Amino acid sequence: MGCAVIRLIGFGLMLRSRRSNASIAELFIPQVIQGLGSGSEGSCLLVAPQIVVPHAQISQVLSLLLTTSFIGYIVGSATAGGIYTNTLRPALWKYLGNDATQELVDKLYNAMTGGLPAWETPERNAINLAVSHQIFRFTILLLPFLFTLGAQASYPTSTA
Repeated sequence: MGCAVIRLIGFGLMLRSRRSNASIAELFIPQVIQGLGSGSEGSCLLVAPQIVVPHAQISQVLSLLLTTSFIGYIVGSATAGGIYTNTLRPALWKYLGNDATQELVDKLYNAMTGGLPAWETPERNAINLAVSHQIFRFTILLLPFLFTLGAQASYPTSTA
């Protein structure tokens, strides 16, 4: 449960720091906190079944646990990719304002995998704002799942 709380604190700090004028420390520290919570949580999830499950069934339980965790990762990545793909262009239009043209929006949208505009240019600032807006959406979307996981970890079911 403590790992989930550490992870939740990291996500809470991310909400505050996800803006275009955040310092490197404001971006780095929440990632470290969230990573510590996430890594500790992953270790706890792998150790706990080894204590409870009979030795002959450990491989089956760990396989099931890791498989469901990878499926959750895949579903989360696909959801985030869908949100990102469908909302980044409108966000670029919004943050570019009157300077927006179809060619510019397409160029900036495709620049995410290539060369980005120079620092402190209006185009770079528009990308920062648009991506920050998307990350804020992802974080808000993720928080209910973290609360659900925390609640499930708080109330273990009885095997009796």
